[in-house]
Amino acid sequence: MALYVLQRQEECAPATVNLDRWALGKLAQVADTLPVDAQTVAAAMEGDYASTSHSTMAISIKQFLNWAEVEYGYQNPIKNWRVRKGKSRVPRYFSEEEVDRILSLKLTPLNRALIMTLLNTGVRIGELACLKKQDITLNKDHALLRIPKGKAGPRPVIAMREIGEMLLAIGNETEIWVEHRGSISRKCLSRRVKGILSKAGIDEDRVAAHACRHTFACQFTSKGGKEFQLQELLGHSSLDMTRRYVQIASPLKIEAHAEFAPLMEKSQQVEEPRQPAAPIGMPATGSPLALACEHIGLSAEGRAVAAADPDKAIRAILFYRAEMSGELPLQDAMPPLRESIADLLDDLEPYMSPSPDC
Repeated sequence: MALYVLQRQEECAPATVNLDRWALGKLAQVADTLPVDAQTVAAAMEGDYASTSHSTMAISIKQFLNWAEVEYGYQNPIKNWRVRKGKSRVPRYFSEEEVDRILSLKLTPLNRALIMTLLNTGVRIGELACLKKQDITLNKDHALLRIPKGKAGPRPVIAMREIGEMLLAIGNETEIWVEHRGSISRKCLSRRVKGILSKAGIDEDRVAAHACRHTFACQFTSKGGKEFQLQELLGHSSLDMTRRYVQIASPLKIEAHAEFAPLMEKSQQVEEPRQPAAPIGMPATGSPLALACEHIGLSAEGRAVAAADPDKAIRAILFYRAEMSGELPLQDAMPPLRESIADLLDDLEPYMSPSPDC
């Protein structure tokens, strides 16, 4: 089992490896060595578990036994078992009216920074608890939070500049979550969030820090945010998790975050007049793609190439600008997305001006 877990550590996210350890630990309690029979596996899975937990355990054990069969020739007694997936729970989230109630509360600077960061970024409470002041970079129109520890490892998160300033204003010189009594743990931060939500009159079954993450995702998609954008903003390893929010509402993109994320609409914005339609094959004047092309000095021929896939082109240009300014190295993007961006940038590079405006 130890060798299998070591291999999984190289292939899977830390959260997946932890689930494997949990499931195989249950198996090890009833079986000292391999091979095992179906009755032994069934005994390992006995217990009062939620349907999703039971399914997760069955999948982990089945994958391990498949591996043992290939590596050592031990027959997998549950190869033909059909694992029922647990019912997908509907994410708990807050309405816009409830978000307004939360923001209208009189809170300490620390508690206000805590709840606003959760709502505006969708970051997990455990990720936020690890954040330190050295991980925050203030830019002209946003703040970049470099989450040091996440489910799939370190990742960058976009926030309003105002939130970055609030986080830097609390705590001490290096730590954010600290008071006169000492550091504030993840559990204590979670309790503070529950207290804030209860004070705002939120139902008991939604009084949880993770409901802020669900709220961010649901409002983002309901206002037009794209699946792939939300996947990167939330740090999901696959779109399967992200699509839960799309069903409810029907490389990091700063413009998309500014337009769709909760709290952004609280600041007054002037609606820009619509621009006349552009010629076929060219981005419309004043459109996000046209503005992005201007920032890297893209020629007319290059704009025509970008217009063939506007969403992909905007992602590539945004990552290019972030990389050139040092905000977000391209290697921080997820591998499939990084390859997609790199290919498109190669196509656009001949049409860029020698000194792009980044």
